[in-house]
Amino acid sequence: MERPIFYFKNFTPWDKVTLLLYLFLSLGLYLLYANAESIDLKKDVLAWYPLGTHMFFYFVNYKSLRNLSVYSIWFFFGLIHFYIYICS
Repeated sequence: MERPIFYFKNFTPWDKVTLLLYLFLSLGLYLLYANAESIDLKKDVLAWYPLGTHMFFYFVNYKSLRNLSVYSIWFFFGLIHFYIYICS
């Protein structure tokens, strides 16, 4: 029996590692951005954060994103990013 394209399944250790890594990386870059004095550093963070982290995790987690449990967490992270964007 073939597995459907989208399904619900428990998190694998890889999913937990990438979610925690992304969370810590996001918090670290936010703190770096908030405390940076240099405009150039802020521009670099704003340019590379969405390109680097998102594209890396899309290419590395393409199989995991088919698990709707994992996808819902990533979607929640996206909502948080959108909220921060709207508030700033």
